[in-house]
Amino acid sequence: MEAKRKQLIAWLKNAYGMEKSQIKMLDNFISDFEDDQDIKDKLVEHKSETEDQIDKLESCLDKFDESPSKIKEISGSMMGSFQGMSTSASDDKKIKDLLMIYAGENLEYGSYLSIKEAADELGEEEVSQIAGEIAEQEKSAAEWAEQQIPIVTSRQLAMA
Repeated sequence: MEAKRKQLIAWLKNAYGMEKSQIKMLDNFISDFEDDQDIKDKLVEHKSETEDQIDKLESCLDKFDESPSKIKEISGSMMGSFQGMSTSASDDKKIKDLLMIYAGENLEYGSYLSIKEAADELGEEEVSQIAGEIAEQEKSAAEWAEQQIPIVTSRQLAMA
């Protein structure tokens, strides 16, 4: 049981690092979509949602008398910076941004499904509920990004 508990805590810390890196990436994506108010507004909304998720993950870790790993937080922040920069110089950066959002949100969705299952097995109802809520938010964000990809692709092609 202790090994399962440690695994759940490690996954919560990983999720925390993942969400911290999302903040940096979302800032870059918001900047890239400065001229598209609808997409920008959705990204700003998701950034706020992500900040709330970070708070919820901290409360989950507090439940286990744990704190987020500074190494994961720093590496996550660096990864967010790198990912944001990787699309900034290209003509099709908005499409690449949406592809990264889509991939990232699906990764997060799967991660939270795993965390939820682990929490269920350990009888950690509060953690399970939080993971389930966040999973649904990530699934919704991935679906939104999927809907935007063809729209932004058409716009890009119209400008070519």
